Amino acid sequence: MRKTDRNIMSEFLTRYSTRTFSNQIPSRENVLDILEAARFAPSSGNEQPWRFVLGWKGTELHRHILETLTEKNQAWNEGTPVFLVLIAKQRFTRVDRENHWANFDLGSAWGFMQIQAQRLGIATHAMAGFDAEAISRLLELKEEFQAVVVVALGYYGDPANLSEKDQLRHGPKDRRLVEDSIWTE
Repeated sequence: MRKTDRNIMSEFLTRYSTRTFSNQIPSRENVLDILEAARFAPSSGNEQPWRFVLGWKGTELHRHILETLTEKNQAWNEGTPVFLVLIAKQRFTRVDRENHWANFDLGSAWGFMQIQAQRLGIATHAMAGFDAEAISRLLELKEEFQAVVVVALGYYGDPANLSEKDQLRHGPKDRRLVEDSIWTE
């Protein structure tokens, strides 16, 4: 487990982006709990630009989402129990203009979601390695909606099931000290 001298929630220390999942599929209720956490994330003008697509293992949607992933990501996602596609609405609803903060707000919602998932013992791995155009066609997204990330979701699996290369990349990564991230004060 990661260590810190700061007073932060334990979920921040135990969470990492796994590349292996067990065969256990999270319950729909647990997935809804994870999505519920996003509901309380801050957003510009309370727009809540986030939208979610759930692809459950064994469904055609799951298979199609898997096919949009890069080859590298497909290799370790074959057994992923649930895919979430995180989408940001790029225009404000109340006033018809571009929402420059939509992806930032979605990122905040994602942060809330992954900590809730960790609290439930559910692992996540957000991926930028997917074909955004293919997923937009698959989901028939209107121009104002942008698929930003695909998330693999399930219970932590056995790292021994990974390729040798992925085993080396598995587990929590070191982080730089907070003082090293402060530009000036």
